[in-house]
Amino acid sequence: MVETLHTQPLTDVHIDLMGEDGNAFAIMGRVSKALKRAGHRNLADEYFAEATSGDYDHLLQTTMKYVHTDGGSSDAECLICGACIEDGESECYECSRPQT
Repeated sequence: MVETLHTQPLTDVHIDLMGEDGNAFAIMGRVSKALKRAGHRNLADEYFAEATSGDYDHLLQTTMKYVHTDGGSSDAECLICGACIEDGESECYECSRPQT
């Protein structure tokens, strides 16, 4: 069976995997969390099921199918809870703590 490569992910979620733990479970957790935070809870469950249905290469291909992995987002993570902080925001939407 020939699998086609997706040129555009299913979501506009950006994940920067450069310098991150390459462990399969760490990748799946990070992507699932980002999808849920972006309001794609159904896709997060779908992603996890598909990502765990093959080998490590399949996991990476599945990740690129669901999210942008180019590091194109300038969003940062909250220093307190790890939630995504949009560029220019000074307060975390998750824990409501100011970011310095």
